[in-house]
Amino acid sequence: MPSLLRGGDGVAVVPSTTTAAADPVDVLVLVESLCPGCEQFIRTILTDAYFQLGPLVINLTVIPFGNAKVVDPDTHEVKCQHGLGECDGNVYELCAIHLYPQPEQYLPFLECLTHKLNPGYDNSTIHPCAFKGCATEHHLSWPAIEACHKNDYWPMLQDAAEKTPAHDYVPWIVVEEEHVEMTEDMDFVTVICEAFQKKGGSYPACTGRKENQKPPLGEPLRRYPVCRANDVPLVDAE
Repeated sequence: MPSLLRGGDGVAVVPSTTTAAADPVDVLVLVESLCPGCEQFIRTILTDAYFQLGPLVINLTVIPFGNAKVVDPDTHEVKCQHGLGECDGNVYELCAIHLYPQPEQYLPFLECLTHKLNPGYDNSTIHPCAFKGCATEHHLSWPAIEACHKNDYWPMLQDAAEKTPAHDYVPWIVVEEEHVEMTEDMDFVTVICEAFQKKGGSYPACTGRKENQKPPLGEPLRRYPVCRANDVPLVDAE
């Protein structure tokens, strides 16, 4: 079954046998850098789904801001759910996405960080070695990311805040302007394929996939782990 391949230089390769006859599906994913559920979603679901389907099927936007809040624009006061460390991590991720806007470039970097960063509360800045290691491993310019983090810390957070819509928790997934509540029984690739097929598109990786089924009546949904804004106190980062 053809899929998007990762080339040796980190650039995606689309097999010549792919077919697509519709605009790609708009997918928005809101995350935050130290949320356990966000790390799990990126590592086990999102990256794999994108590399199965690619830019012909998915128009992906990832915003690492999550449940953070801009408290005072004049003093650059921001509150992040998991402390200063999360604000710090969000900016590194925002810088990578800004400098390398194609998902096939920045997604492997984000996935790498899910293996390096300890999820949960951290009210100190994160040592840059984790970010440098992932940037180097996936052929992104560490000096460029580091300079962005140093010089554009506030603009990156402010821009992400403006682009983050209202939501109840993260990871928050929106497909074609409709929120999708992920459960452990749900196949995300199938969600995207169904949306693509509704638009008249076809793609080999979507062929023969079974529809997502709701659990039998009376059986509880096995909800995907998430981070709600009231899970832990938000902490200032300036």
